Amino acid sequence: MFISPLTSRSTIITNSVLAQKGIYGIPAGQHSINEIGAFATINYSNLIAKNVTYKGRLDLFSNYASNPQNVDLFMTNLFSFKINRYFSATYSLDMIYDDNIRLFGPNHTSPGLQTKSLIGIGFLKPLNVKKR
Repeated sequence: MFISPLTSRSTIITNSVLAQKGIYGIPAGQHSINEIGAFATINYSNLIAKNVTYKGRLDLFSNYASNPQNVDLFMTNLFSFKINRYFSATYSLDMIYDDNIRLFGPNHTSPGLQTKSLIGIGFLKPLNVKKR
């Protein structure tokens, strides 16, 4: 766990078309914004079963200048599975909530939870180790 009562967070948009729209909490026409606030992060790792591991991270940020009671959240979750000697799999779920990002609702002016989910399958090539 890490807690910082005073930190800075910057959001940068390099695409001019997106910058003109005034999204991602950045005023229309600007390419960046800097916020001062409090930050906390928690990392967690656990061996769930012999072949299943979990890693998670939760980041929280509170902007002192604008609605400090509205805490921004970023959470990532990763499950890793070793299926057998040749195959592995992963499942990842990321969640972001920032009340300044207003892309949702009927008029696209409401905040909402953003999610990203990925599934991966991997092929493991066994090492050819010669025994002596």
